[in-house]
Amino acid sequence: MVRTRLGETEEGEELFGQSLEMATWCGYLEGQAYAVNCLAVVAQRRGDLDVAEWQYRRAARLATEGGDYRLCGMVEQNLGTLANIRGDLDSAIVHYTKSLGAFERAGDTEGICWVLNNLGMLETDLRRFDDAQATLDRALKLARQRNDQVMTGLLELNRAEALVGAESWRKARGACRRAMAVADERGDRLLRAEALKLLAV
Repeated sequence: MVRTRLGETEEGEELFGQSLEMATWCGYLEGQAYAVNCLAVVAQRRGDLDVAEWQYRRAARLATEGGDYRLCGMVEQNLGTLANIRGDLDSAIVHYTKSLGAFERAGDTEGICWVLNNLGMLETDLRRFDDAQATLDRALKLARQRNDQVMTGLLELNRAEALVGAESWRKARGACRRAMAVADERGDRLLRAEALKLLAV
């Protein structure tokens, strides 16, 4: 994963392949599912979306067989993102909803926050601004309970975007300012820039 995040996708792919071989050799279903999910991430980064989808679906089957609900949530979220990239928003909603159910079953509040964020952004794109605000508000409450500043700042920013779409100017301004406060506290210049852009809108 480190290799992949550094942009060394060939090295990452080779190591994920070795992980898959070892997990298959010893019959470790969760290990197989994780490795296949990571191979799908590599394929997606290369722009090979058909291969990525096939591998994500394989990972989902393995994760289900292994009873790893957190991984099921991760894979369904990846499938939702892939559908979103392709412009298949109905499928994206289905996958995000499945992901949310899996994370809830696993009791993974971090995963719940991430998928609610994705779902809220999708609802904003669909101009369902009330739904987006409700979804993002739910995620924001969880992020604050977890004291997750990274997610809190991101959610405030995405809430601001939904509020701009709904022309709720005063509330949008407040969300932008809260996002900037988080950015300043963390020294996150990119988040601050995004919040300033929305504030200008």
